[in-house]
Amino acid sequence: MPNPLAPPACTCALMRRVTRAVTRDYEAVLKMSGITAGQFTLLSVLAGSEGLPVAELAKRLDLDRTTLSRNLAPLQRDKLVAEEAIKDNRVRKIVITQKGHQVQAEAEEGWRTAQSRYVDGLGVDKWSQLTRLLEDAREIAG
Repeated sequence: MPNPLAPPACTCALMRRVTRAVTRDYEAVLKMSGITAGQFTLLSVLAGSEGLPVAELAKRLDLDRTTLSRNLAPLQRDKLVAEEAIKDNRVRKIVITQKGHQVQAEAEEGWRTAQSRYVDGLGVDKWSQLTRLLEDAREIAG
Protein backbone atom coordinates (compact mmCIF):
# COMPACT_ATOMS: atom_id res chain seq x y z
CA MET A 1 0.00 0.00 0.00
CA PRO A 2 1.44 3.40 -0.95
CA ASN A 3 2.14 6.01 1.71
CA PRO A 4 -1.08 8.10 1.72
CA LEU A 5 0.89 11.24 2.59
CA ALA A 6 3.43 10.91 -0.25
CA PRO A 7 2.86 12.88 -3.49
CA PRO A 8 2.37 9.79 -5.72
CA ALA A 9 -0.77 8.99 -3.67
CA CYS A 10 -2.23 12.48 -4.19
CA THR A 11 -6.02 12.31 -3.93
CA CYS A 12 -6.45 15.33 -6.19
CA ALA A 13 -4.27 13.92 -8.97
CA LEU A 14 -6.00 10.53 -8.87
CA MET A 15 -9.49 12.07 -8.83
CA ARG A 16 -8.58 14.30 -11.78
CA ARG A 17 -7.25 11.32 -13.78
CA VAL A 18 -10.35 9.25 -13.04
CA THR A 19 -12.65 12.19 -13.82
CA ARG A 20 -11.01 12.78 -17.20
CA ALA A 21 -11.25 9.09 -18.16
CA VAL A 22 -14.86 8.69 -17.02
CA THR A 23 -15.89 11.95 -18.69
CA ARG A 24 -14.34 10.81 -22.00
CA ASP A 25 -16.28 7.54 -21.71
CA TYR A 26 -19.64 9.23 -21.08
CA GLU A 27 -19.05 11.90 -23.72
CA ALA A 28 -18.36 9.23 -26.33
CA VAL A 29 -21.83 7.74 -25.84
CA LEU A 30 -23.50 11.17 -25.56
CA LYS A 31 -21.82 12.54 -28.69
CA MET A 32 -24.62 11.50 -31.06
CA SER A 33 -27.11 13.53 -28.99
CA GLY A 34 -24.99 16.65 -29.49
CA ILE A 35 -24.48 17.44 -25.81
CA THR A 36 -21.65 16.99 -23.34
CA ALA A 37 -21.70 15.06 -20.09
CA GLY A 38 -21.98 18.31 -18.14
CA GLN A 39 -24.86 19.48 -20.30
CA PHE A 40 -26.61 16.13 -19.83
CA THR A 41 -26.35 16.50 -16.06
CA LEU A 42 -27.71 20.02 -16.21
CA LEU A 43 -30.63 19.01 -18.44
CA SER A 44 -31.37 15.99 -16.23
CA VAL A 45 -31.54 18.15 -13.09
CA LEU A 46 -33.88 20.56 -14.86
CA ALA A 47 -35.99 17.72 -16.33
CA GLY A 48 -36.78 16.58 -12.81
CA SER A 49 -38.08 20.00 -11.78
CA GLU A 50 -40.43 22.72 -12.91
CA GLY A 51 -37.46 25.02 -13.31
CA LEU A 52 -35.01 26.27 -10.73
CA PRO A 53 -33.74 29.68 -9.70
CA VAL A 54 -30.16 30.17 -10.88
CA ALA A 55 -28.80 30.14 -7.32
CA GLU A 56 -30.54 26.83 -6.51
CA LEU A 57 -29.39 25.24 -9.77
CA ALA A 58 -25.80 26.31 -9.07
CA LYS A 59 -26.04 24.83 -5.56
CA ARG A 60 -27.41 21.48 -6.80
CA LEU A 61 -24.63 21.21 -9.38
CA ASP A 62 -21.94 22.44 -6.99
CA LEU A 63 -21.00 25.23 -9.43
CA ASP A 64 -20.39 28.92 -8.89
CA ARG A 65 -22.86 31.16 -10.71
CA THR A 66 -20.31 32.35 -13.27
CA THR A 67 -19.45 28.78 -14.30
CA LEU A 68 -23.14 27.91 -14.41
CA SER A 69 -23.82 30.89 -16.68
CA ARG A 70 -21.06 29.72 -19.07
CA ASN A 71 -22.55 26.20 -19.07
CA LEU A 72 -26.07 27.51 -19.69
CA ALA A 73 -25.10 29.75 -22.62
CA PRO A 74 -24.87 27.00 -25.31
CA LEU A 75 -28.04 25.35 -23.98
CA GLN A 76 -29.87 28.67 -24.21
CA ARG A 77 -28.43 29.32 -27.67
CA ASP A 78 -29.68 25.91 -28.83
CA LYS A 79 -33.06 26.53 -27.16
CA LEU A 80 -32.73 23.55 -24.83
CA VAL A 81 -33.30 25.74 -21.77
CA ALA A 82 -34.94 29.10 -21.27
CA GLU A 83 -34.85 31.77 -18.63
CA GLU A 84 -37.98 33.00 -16.92
CA ALA A 85 -38.32 35.84 -14.46
CA ILE A 86 -40.00 35.20 -11.11
CA LYS A 87 -40.58 37.34 -8.03
CA ASP A 88 -41.20 40.66 -9.78
CA ASN A 89 -38.40 40.06 -12.32
CA ARG A 90 -35.75 40.05 -9.56
CA VAL A 91 -35.03 36.30 -9.66
CA ARG A 92 -34.34 34.26 -12.77
CA LYS A 93 -35.54 30.68 -13.11
CA ILE A 94 -34.05 28.25 -15.63
CA VAL A 95 -36.50 25.84 -17.26
CA ILE A 96 -35.94 23.02 -19.71
CA THR A 97 -37.77 23.48 -23.01
CA GLN A 98 -39.68 20.84 -24.96
CA LYS A 99 -36.65 20.55 -27.28
CA GLY A 100 -34.45 20.18 -24.19
CA HIS A 101 -36.66 17.36 -22.90
CA GLN A 102 -36.34 15.58 -26.25
CA VAL A 103 -32.53 15.92 -26.36
CA GLN A 104 -32.21 14.82 -22.72
CA ALA A 105 -34.41 11.76 -23.34
CA GLU A 106 -32.39 10.79 -26.44
CA ALA A 107 -29.12 11.28 -24.58
CA GLU A 108 -30.34 9.22 -21.63
CA GLU A 109 -30.13 6.09 -23.77
CA GLY A 110 -26.39 6.65 -24.28
CA TRP A 111 -25.98 7.63 -20.65
CA ARG A 112 -27.58 4.34 -19.56
CA THR A 113 -25.05 2.45 -21.68
CA ALA A 114 -22.13 4.13 -19.91
CA GLN A 115 -23.76 3.97 -16.48
CA SER A 116 -24.45 0.25 -16.86
CA ARG A 117 -20.82 -0.35 -17.77
CA TYR A 118 -19.73 1.00 -14.35
CA VAL A 119 -22.52 -0.62 -12.32
CA ASP A 120 -21.96 -3.98 -14.03
CA GLY A 121 -18.16 -3.67 -14.02
CA LEU A 122 -17.95 -2.87 -10.32
CA GLY A 123 -21.02 -4.77 -9.19
CA VAL A 124 -23.88 -3.01 -7.42
CA ASP A 125 -22.30 -3.24 -3.95
CA LYS A 126 -18.95 -1.74 -5.00
CA TRP A 127 -20.68 0.85 -7.18
CA SER A 128 -22.86 1.90 -4.21
CA GLN A 129 -19.78 2.05 -2.00
CA LEU A 130 -17.95 4.14 -4.60
CA THR A 131 -20.78 6.66 -4.84
CA ARG A 132 -20.87 6.99 -1.04
CA LEU A 133 -17.09 7.45 -0.90
CA LEU A 134 -17.19 10.09 -3.62
CA GLU A 135 -19.93 11.98 -1.76
CA ASP A 136 -17.86 11.75 1.43
CA ALA A 137 -14.84 13.16 -0.43
CA ARG A 138 -16.96 16.01 -1.81
CA GLU A 139 -18.13 16.87 1.70
CA ILE A 140 -14.56 16.82 3.04
CA ALA A 141 -13.58 19.21 0.24
CA GLY A 142 -16.31 21.58 1.36
